[in-house]
Amino acid sequence: MTSGSASSQYDTEKNAHRVEGTVVREKNFAYISVEGPRKERVLSMNICNTQGDILWSRTIKASDF
Repeated sequence: MTSGSASSQYDTEKNAHRVEGTVVREKNFAYISVEGPRKERVLSMNICNTQGDILWSRTIKASDF
């Protein structure tokens, strides 16, 4: 799945759930992986540009919940 770039509305739109540094203003795609033993799983998210370069990534551990 791919998505288009973010529009300028994100500069002024209030959204308490938006994570700083995650708005991408160019064509992009994501790949997500879930790895690890059942109680210690880790979710990894990578956002890439159309050339496959990682623009940002985040990792969330099961223990964070």
